[in-house]
Amino acid sequence: MLIQVLVREQIDGGQEALNALVAHGVPVAGAFWCRLPADYWKLIVASEFVSQFGPLAAYQKMRAILGTRTFPDVSASDVALYSPRDPEYLRLRNYAVGPGRFGVGPASGAPRNSNFEEAWVYI
Repeated sequence: MLIQVLVREQIDGGQEALNALVAHGVPVAGAFWCRLPADYWKLIVASEFVSQFGPLAAYQKMRAILGTRTFPDVSASDVALYSPRDPEYLRLRNYAVGPGRFGVGPASGAPRNSNFEEAWVYI
């Protein structure tokens, strides 16, 4: 079985994409890369924009923002948007930072360039 590895370009590209979202008025309450059971990586983003305007409007805005430039190894199809209170987001967040993980990204005080088996947490 081939296991995909999250690479530095995806981590950096994810940060650039998050910065672009925030710069264009999409607040980010939480964001992390998570390797899903289907063995591919997804950038999970929680935003009050989803709560306020709904998922369709949020995805349309996100695609418009991310379509304006190229982000290293990140496309709009790599991103999943959720309300910060969505049970699925909370489940994924718990999976990414929950017990048994040997670390998370800079949000926990871990070194900025730490590598992780199942997740990379921005905030």
